[in-house]
Amino acid sequence: MKKGMITSAVAAATLAALAALPIQAAHADTMTCSIAPLAQGCDTGKLTAFNNVIWTEVRNCYVTGIGSSVSWKLIDSGNGNTVASGTVPWGKQFQKTTTGLYSKYYLRLYNGNPGARGRMLNTNPSWGGGWSNC
Repeated sequence: MKKGMITSAVAAATLAALAALPIQAAHADTMTCSIAPLAQGCDTGKLTAFNNVIWTEVRNCYVTGIGSSVSWKLIDSGNGNTVASGTVPWGKQFQKTTTGLYSKYYLRLYNGNPGARGRMLNTNPSWGGGWSNC
């Protein structure tokens, strides 16, 4: 092979490798909140839905009051509408994928004890989803 052909082949291979990298990683972001002592709730920051999806996780594992549940809702920050919601009992965690989203959203935990945590992501965390024990 001539030197020019080798250089072209290397450049083509490098370009192909770069093109195969996931573009989504540049948009990946996470927002979290934990219920503070003497509080009953918290809100995450606002997160833009990427590819029309937000992944949420609520962990009710580290609370100070045994047997208390925590409620949550995913809220459209533009119009205030709740797009997903639920309640997580003590000792459990819940993961949910919400699709069809187009705006910015935030996660609110409420009616819970200190230590309950929530997070939302706009990139696929490879969760199985659903319920699990802490």
